Amino acid sequence: MEKSKSNPLRVQRIIWLLQYLRKYSAPGHPVKLREIDRYFQTHGIELAIVDKKTRHKLIEDLATALNSDGQDHPLPWEQMRIYYDELSPEAEERESGYSTITNLYYRQEFTDEEIDQLEEGILFLPSLDAAQKAKLMGKIEEYFATKFYQRKCGLVQSIYQPFAVDRESLYLSLSELQDSIEKKKKVRYSFNGYDVKKKLVPASKKKYTISPYYIAAYGGRYYLLGAADGYDTLSIWRVDLMSELEITDQPIRRKQEVKAPERWDERFPYEHLNMFFDQPVEVTLRVYNPKASPDPESAHRPGYTFLYDWFGPTFRYIRTEETPPYDDIIKVRCSPEAMSHWALQYSERVEVLEPVDLREKIAGMVRDLEKKYLEK
Repeated sequence: MEKSKSNPLRVQRIIWLLQYLRKYSAPGHPVKLREIDRYFQTHGIELAIVDKKTRHKLIEDLATALNSDGQDHPLPWEQMRIYYDELSPEAEERESGYSTITNLYYRQEFTDEEIDQLEEGILFLPSLDAAQKAKLMGKIEEYFATKFYQRKCGLVQSIYQPFAVDRESLYLSLSELQDSIEKKKKVRYSFNGYDVKKKLVPASKKKYTISPYYIAAYGGRYYLLGAADGYDTLSIWRVDLMSELEITDQPIRRKQEVKAPERWDERFPYEHLNMFFDQPVEVTLRVYNPKASPDPESAHRPGYTFLYDWFGPTFRYIRTEETPPYDDIIKVRCSPEAMSHWALQYSERVEVLEPVDLREKIAGMVRDLEKKYLEK
């Protein structure tokens, strides 16, 4: 009977001990045994560890449980959760025969850097308001951060971006698409768009069939990358505009047939700005060089921020022109359709030199704009 009565108390003590170590210790921040005693005492007399033997056994058993796999085999040191050193018995403990535990700490599931990354990801979620983001970040810190953690983005104000989409329908489509990718089967669907009444309506009466390869999250939306039947190129579809998905019995087409990447390439967003799906080509740009400007103020302004924002480290400097206006020649790899719109957006800073057909297309767009805005 005595053993039965004491077991719940022992379990309760172990839980409190684990909670304390997770919150108040970390690599570089070990706890002292008297700090544990003081913590237990502040949470009730029944939880106080007054016996050094009991305290030592609790720590030892907790470490054994968390530092072993399912077959009671010790984990490698870098995977252990509870760490401590044992020194020779001190004079005051020699009678009990138990060693002194030092350098005791709990190795958290997430490092401070990883918690920073999680919270930064939450801040940039476009579909959550400030209160929802604060609640999620608070839960992460409550369950995974120690008292030593300091939020790196504590004063950042997140701007809410409305995400006008039927989430239930979106997640159903995502589930179907993931299932079709795993089964390597084609999927059939309807593609939709919004009308003037803000209603989602079919863009066409026909249903499309596609060999799905990847689902990408970009700019707050989900996109499907695959090969549509009847086309020999990779295409990109907004998942929130897809409906009536049906997994077929037809096997997907091989990626080599449509020049689809065998694995996800991190350069993809740079080569497909705003997820334009046509085949990327090498584009030569003339970029305005602020240091060559006659305006002395311009010479001190960084002139490549806009280029880096869109192309990251993928753009290549070729040379600086030897004759006026002494601009720089740059090369990027990008979707021609995306580049035609991007070049107009930054027309005061860049000029497309090659490919010639892309340059001519942009010139035609400029002429159309002139007719639209200048001719009456």
